[in-house]
Amino acid sequence: MDKQQKTIGRNNIIQRNLEELCNKHSGTCFILGSGPSVHDQNLDFLKNYITIAVNGGYVRYPEADFFLSDDQDVFQYNYVYDTLKNSKKTQALLYEWKFKKYNYWDKCQQLFGNRLVSFSHRKGYYFTDHYIHDHPKYGIWQSRSSSGSAVHCAFLLGFRTIVLLGMDCIYTNGKRHFYELNDHERPVRNRPFFQRRFLRKIKENQTDSDLLEILNYWESVPKQIKNQFSLYNASPISVIKNIPKIDVGEFSCTKENHF
Repeated sequence: MDKQQKTIGRNNIIQRNLEELCNKHSGTCFILGSGPSVHDQNLDFLKNYITIAVNGGYVRYPEADFFLSDDQDVFQYNYVYDTLKNSKKTQALLYEWKFKKYNYWDKCQQLFGNRLVSFSHRKGYYFTDHYIHDHPKYGIWQSRSSSGSAVHCAFLLGFRTIVLLGMDCIYTNGKRHFYELNDHERPVRNRPFFQRRFLRKIKENQTDSDLLEILNYWESVPKQIKNQFSLYNASPISVIKNIPKIDVGEFSCTKENHF
């Protein structure tokens, strides 16, 4: 058994962690969020790349190689049980401490088995180039958004070109998520959810207080990553200004090595 693996629980489940996947990949990784811009984007080209779908972004692209979340609240959504659970491909990258804190870790193991991969955070926004699961100094950087955690995970996996999709930080037609727009399947929530948000505007465009906090977080990211990898934003309507914007058409659709 690999030294990073350990057998836990009555079901003899092998717990895997991010450390054993580090530097197993190369090339370009796409990180998919749930902003309105992915509603109309043609995502067929993603089959040629490794993809990390963050939270509700998985509804838009259930073919993703990885699903990532820092938020135990994802277990309130039907797509976790109806789609992610039954995937033969998607690995679930989950913030172990957070899910354990809310007593969801056993459920994670039951749902995903050996597709479950845990990662740990640390305090502070500084960025590291290696990961040690049981060493608090070398966890994932503290992030305001699960998408931020996905960026660091993608880098640790070995990718040196990382592209964001659906990172808008702004509303479209009064909607925050792509699945709130017409003609798209909307995830069903098992329990009511109440989060205190206040509507805001950026140059007359609607957003909210929560998205503004996330936007402020993204503003700090380039200073942290420095020249360690190339980060691009392919979200057409995104208001994130300091990450270079690109069109997905700039990427060739040549099959890349996934492992």
